Amino acid sequence: MRKELELPYYLSDFVLSMEKAYNLFFSERYDDCLFELESIEDIVPSILLAEKYYLMSITLSKWLDTASRERAVKCIEPFLVMSVINDEIEVWERIVSAYIIACVHNNDCDKAREYESKLQTSIGKRINFDIEASYKLNILRRKASSLYSPQQAFIGTSKSKSFFAPKEKESLPLNPIEYYMSLNNYLATSLMSGKYNLVTNEAAELISLPQKIKYLKFPRFEMPLNNAILIFYLNHKITVDEAKERFQQIIDTYNMEDSTGVIIKVNLAIFYGLSGEFVESLKILETLYNKIKFIENLEFYYKYLVEVNLRVLQYLEENKECIELLENIQKECAAKDEHYLEAHVKCIMDSIKQDEKISPISWYHADMVNSKMKHDDCWKYYGHIYLFGELEFWSES
Repeated sequence: MRKELELPYYLSDFVLSMEKAYNLFFSERYDDCLFELESIEDIVPSILLAEKYYLMSITLSKWLDTASRERAVKCIEPFLVMSVINDEIEVWERIVSAYIIACVHNNDCDKAREYESKLQTSIGKRINFDIEASYKLNILRRKASSLYSPQQAFIGTSKSKSFFAPKEKESLPLNPIEYYMSLNNYLATSLMSGKYNLVTNEAAELISLPQKIKYLKFPRFEMPLNNAILIFYLNHKITVDEAKERFQQIIDTYNMEDSTGVIIKVNLAIFYGLSGEFVESLKILETLYNKIKFIENLEFYYKYLVEVNLRVLQYLEENKECIELLENIQKECAAKDEHYLEAHVKCIMDSIKQDEKISPISWYHADMVNSKMKHDDCWKYYGHIYLFGELEFWSES
């Protein structure tokens, strides 16, 4: 009887390899995970291959290079056709969710919005009677900033946070990991939407979750730490030097994926600048720029954060070429419909052209005035000479 129930060897090998790959993924060993996935032969049914390439896509999205991010899109495209996966709606919805973010990473937001609409329609058909549909909808809401303005994204992440939050005071959330990720993204969108003054308690709660729920491994804790430090600093709970020290501790402690490391190092560089250590700040940003400048079709957010913060520091070092380079960035913002980034870089250029005779440290600390934005809360975040980077969970896991 036992032998009759045994799987064919190629299926049992597939199951073992997928289990190993997922363990590597959740251990944040992405190179090893990809190696394991690539060792799986495509000889199993397509419904199983969909699982392989789903995990491959979200793994490849951890790197910034063009080849990995293009491959993250292409490897799951065949499984967007329902008939290929035996009309399994649950599998299709996970594939589409990963595909949306892979498209965003490739600057193809039109395609991402097209499939987000399809996914919402699919989920909406079951929302009134299927709790799994509600879960999926709120995972999708968690990722709202990938496609929407900061204000809209704040609404989406607020709904996601509320859905996954503990239902009673002092109780634990039913799904602590989902709550952790949605709370993190809620904090990130509170930063971008200028509502960070409302969330210091939530920031403290987020970074205490791993200590409170010790039996779980919370992924990529450097991301919540990044957002919490920014919130504490902007709410005057910690000083520039304390923030700088905490970012350095993150870099010294965590083995981060490329995309996360870029943003955390940008933030560290900004705090060096805020403390008047412009040479050290410039060194960090130049190293980052030399790392990303040859990556074709790099997600614009990373390019902007590194390059604009770098050009500002170069201006302080009397490098006049930076003005033309900032103008080029503004043109890119306009072409990509990056409203707040375009306003940010334009204000920087206006400030430079005024050439006010104030000290570099005073100029770097000064808030920028934009009459069109004076009633927009988002300008509380974007209205500085520098621009911090927030971090979010956009993958399913």
